[in-house]
Amino acid sequence: KDNPNYKDKGMIGIIINCKGKVVKCEMDNNTKDAILDKQIEAVFNSLGNWKPGKLNGKKVDSIKLFSFKIRKGKFYWD
Repeated sequence: KDNPNYKDKGMIGIIINCKGKVVKCEMDNNTKDAILDKQIEAVFNSLGNWKPGKLNGKKVDSIKLFSFKIRKGKFYWD
């Protein structure tokens, strides 16, 4: 928002335990701005509980990867 012409992309990985709690959240592919990386990690950490993975009907620890783009100062994720 503060920099409407900013363009970048990256990837963030989230480890979720079998109870749906975030165990670890970190950038897998950093942006050009270390402060922005920390802000993105903080947002994903603040999203609360996640749906845990399942294997053979049982809840298991899992990893989710999200790729994202920043265009014209706006954040888009897949």
